[in-house]
Amino acid sequence: MKKSKRISILLNQLKESKLSAYDLHTIFKNKNINISIRQIQRDINELENYLDKTEILDKVKSEKKIFYFISKKSKLNADKLNSIETFFYYPIENEIDTSINLFDTAINQRSTIIIRLIKNDLTGDNSNFEFEPFVFYPISIINHRNIKYIGGWNPQKKQIQIFGINQISEFSIEDKKFKMNKIKQKFHEELDKRFGVTKNIDENVYEIKIELSKVLANFIKSHYWHKTQKIIIKDNKTFLFLKCGINRELLGWLFQWMYNIRVIEPKILKDYYEKTIKEIQNNSVSKTPLVYRNIFIEKEK
Repeated sequence: MKKSKRISILLNQLKESKLSAYDLHTIFKNKNINISIRQIQRDINELENYLDKTEILDKVKSEKKIFYFISKKSKLNADKLNSIETFFYYPIENEIDTSINLFDTAINQRSTIIIRLIKNDLTGDNSNFEFEPFVFYPISIINHRNIKYIGGWNPQKKQIQIFGINQISEFSIEDKKFKMNKIKQKFHEELDKRFGVTKNIDENVYEIKIELSKVLANFIKSHYWHKTQKIIIKDNKTFLFLKCGINRELLGWLFQWMYNIRVIEPKILKDYYEKTIKEIQNNSVSKTPLVYRNIFIEKEK
C-alpha cells in the first residue's frame, strides 16, 4: 500500500479516537490491509508533518500501552507550553477504540448486531444485568462526558437503548440488514427526552424547576446541559428550568452542586432527591457491606 494511503487512514482514525499501534493494526487488518506494527509506528512518527496548523499529535500512556490521538490546539494557548491535561473522566483504554470502529461500520452498513454479553449498569438500560444474547440495531455512537456509547433499537423490547461501549464484552456483526429511517427518528426523540444518556424512569417529559445560588447560576448558564435549559430570575431568586425526563443522571447531577441548589418541581423529582438523601444517611451509619443499587429499581423483598 502507498504511504499516502496509510497516512490518510491514520489521520482519519486518530482524529476520531485514541488508539494504540496494536488497535491500528487491527483496523488495518479488518480493512484487509497487510501492514506491520513497526511500520505503523514509523508512520505515526511522521504524522506531524501532515497536520495543519490547528492540530497536534498527542499521546497518553495507560496499562503499559501508548495511545495516540489528534486534537485541536487550544485557541488560548496554541502551543500548549503551559497547558496540562488532567484526563479526568477519561476511561482507562483497552479494546474500546477497536469496537468503536466496528460499531461505526455496522451503522454505515445498517448491519444487525448480536450483543452476547453486557457488564455493569452504566445507563440504566442494563439495570437487570441480563446476560441472554439479543438483537440490536445500532444507530449512533455518542460521546458523552468523554465516554463512548452506542445507541440503537432493541426490536424484541421495542425500545431505544444506550450502552457504554466498554459495557459490551461480546458481540457479533451479522449480514442481516435493518431499516434505519424510522428508528433513527425515534432514537433522536428519545435522546432529546433524556438528561444525558441515562434511561428515564418513564415516558413522561417533566417541567423541572431548580432554585440555584447566584454564583452557581453564573456557571450553569455558561455551559450546555440540555437543549431546553433556561434560567430566570424572579423575586430576587434564580431558577433553572428544564423540560426532560427524570433519570439517575439528572439526580446525580443535582447532587454534584451539593447545598447550592433546591429542588422545587416536580414532586416526583423532589421525592427521589429526598429519598436519596435518606439512603446516603443510612449508608453512613451502617456497617454492612455495600451492594450496588439503582435507586429507581425497587429493592427485592
